[in-house]
Amino acid sequence: MAMSDVGFKTRSFVARVPPGVVVFLSATVWIGALLRSNFFADDFYQLATYSGFNNLFNVHLDQGQFAVNIFWTVGTMAFGYGSAVPYLLLNSSILFGGLGMWLIGCRNRWPATYGWWVAGLLAANAAWMTTALWSANCTHSVALFALGGAMLCHESVLRAGELQAARSWSLLGAAAWLLVVASDPLYIGVVPIIIYCCLIQRPHLLRSSGSSWLTNAVLLCNVLLPSLYFALIGYPQKSAVAAYSGSSLRFIVTDLRLYVDQMAPSTITQAVYLSLAIVTGVAVVGALIRRDFFPVACGLSAALMIGILLTESQQIYPNYTVIPLLLVLSACLAGCTTVARSSRWRVPSRSFRGAAIVLAAISLAVLFYAGSGVRAYFTATPYGDQRGLALFRYQVASMVPPGTPLCVVLELARADGVEFKAWMAQEYGFLLAPINAASVYFADSQGQCPSSATATINVTEDASGEFLALLGRAP
Repeated sequence: MAMSDVGFKTRSFVARVPPGVVVFLSATVWIGALLRSNFFADDFYQLATYSGFNNLFNVHLDQGQFAVNIFWTVGTMAFGYGSAVPYLLLNSSILFGGLGMWLIGCRNRWPATYGWWVAGLLAANAAWMTTALWSANCTHSVALFALGGAMLCHESVLRAGELQAARSWSLLGAAAWLLVVASDPLYIGVVPIIIYCCLIQRPHLLRSSGSSWLTNAVLLCNVLLPSLYFALIGYPQKSAVAAYSGSSLRFIVTDLRLYVDQMAPSTITQAVYLSLAIVTGVAVVGALIRRDFFPVACGLSAALMIGILLTESQQIYPNYTVIPLLLVLSACLAGCTTVARSSRWRVPSRSFRGAAIVLAAISLAVLFYAGSGVRAYFTATPYGDQRGLALFRYQVASMVPPGTPLCVVLELARADGVEFKAWMAQEYGFLLAPINAASVYFADSQGQCPSSATATINVTEDASGEFLALLGRAP
């Protein structure tokens, strides 16, 4: 083996070490938090709603997010209701699998080392933990899985040796694009990437005379299926819910400030995100000049998704930013690679890679530091264990036999009562294991409990602020 080859492989290995370390450290936090996490909030509602096949095809209950139906139906059939861990493992596997497929599908658009940096920067950001460690966020995990699958199908179309195989892969890609939007209407922003894939695929699907109508029909499915789902099901169902009906341009400034406070509280972190946006914009323009439209499509899709996010009146959470950030990073790296490979720009390849890795290393360190708050949260208090929620449910189970009509008296301040009901998903947290109450009624005092309730639980809090269950007298 030539010395130059050995040196290149050594440099490639060394360049992968920083993102590899970040991925490893993030994985340790993820595993520790996953093993301590529990069901909470939307989990309870969805466990009860999608038990078995009762509501698999009911899009009214999930605001048109059909991926929710699939995830929880499969989960309840496979795992039951006793532990959140299998659901979280499934949810995380879907998320990681989607990221892996996307990076494999994009492996020809930048040097192999850069794929490690995409994974490392996403891991350092830590927003993905809020998706992976709460099963109710399977909407985002499935969307990323479908996005990665669609990109693999696109690459398979380009590599297919037979016309029929190419068409089959394109139709499978259409189903994947449909699932992206069926996961959450937010991801209708993926349309620019769909259009890009269709334009690239068309020459590969025109391999025999007289087949243009079938080719056009196949490509039309790629665009129409997700678009029609959004227009006829996704958007109408979601906008019909009061919490989602107030979207407006007037929320942009407020929402942006909230996202900055959560994800970039320091000036240096804000500088990293701003620099990433500027470099991505320049790279996209450079790629456009070189007629490489993949970075342009990724950039436009990310911009559309971010624009939709910033018009929401609520749901201002970091987990919504994982896919847009992935697309921004992809647009940046793909565009920069195109520019660096262009003789017109006369950018020395080795110099470009060195500068890119130095800048990426600084960004990696800053984002990893900025994500320390998220990691510390999951290390200390994983989802489902806030204010002793998991222990509280076992306390109630030890006091009340299964199948009991239950009255819950809230001896809490108003704000704490609202928080308690939200995390218990109103009555649903009492209807599932380990409590398994027959029915639940909320009351502000013992006297308000209905006569049909045969047991009463008083909810208070201890000196440390954790919820505490006390057995009250029967009405």
